[in-house]
Amino acid sequence: MRAYSTVKKNFHYGAPGLGDRIHAVLVAYNYGLMEKSPVTLHLTKYQWNRHKPESWPEITSLFPTESVVIMPHLDCEPTDNVDFVNYVRRTYDGHAQIYADHPQRFEPKEGVDLTPYLTHFPQLKAETQDIKLPKKFITVQFDSTSKKRMIKPKQRQAILDKYKDYEVVTVGGESKDILLRDSLKHIAYAMSKATYHVGVDSGFMHMSQVYFAPENIHIYTLSPKDRWSHHMHRAKDNGIKINDGIN
Repeated sequence: MRAYSTVKKNFHYGAPGLGDRIHAVLVAYNYGLMEKSPVTLHLTKYQWNRHKPESWPEITSLFPTESVVIMPHLDCEPTDNVDFVNYVRRTYDGHAQIYADHPQRFEPKEGVDLTPYLTHFPQLKAETQDIKLPKKFITVQFDSTSKKRMIKPKQRQAILDKYKDYEVVTVGGESKDILLRDSLKHIAYAMSKATYHVGVDSGFMHMSQVYFAPENIHIYTLSPKDRWSHHMHRAKDNGIKINDGIN
């Protein structure tokens, strides 16, 4: 992974959100699958702090065994992205990463363009979990760590009215079921059985890309396009339905 932010100059990138980590593992998995190569995801100490030593293995467990290996480098203090890549290359066949489709302000100039690897939606099968689910349902998540991305209650109802033929299973922070709130394996199982995922730009938008075809992922936003994250622009490019006209 890159060591420094592409949005803030000289700022350590610590993969702070769940979505950042799921996205990283998904693109690594797709790369390995499409290139027929084992993949090791190299992390800085800022990507391995706080709760992350527990979070990364939880995420990789959703993918086929050892398809993505996590390698933290706790003694390395890189000065920039190039320095971290050079450090990794002393021992491993490492490569820098870039996104050429929607480059950010401080996007690295050289590296493997990961854009093509995110056009693949693996639609993995999830491990069966002991949880009761409706026969015909959608998974829904409207909360986000960013208030700007959240959908207000009145607008949520207008959205859900479009899915009247389906029962609603809420996942994430607003779920009343502790397993569908806190357990990625249970959320993964629910997503693998749902018809659609309906939500906002959040960690579960990234997770939905592991289990759904792009046309079955419906993301809603109140933000104008010039305020979308690069993940949102890429999602639209790759066939995910982005709805920005909420009444």
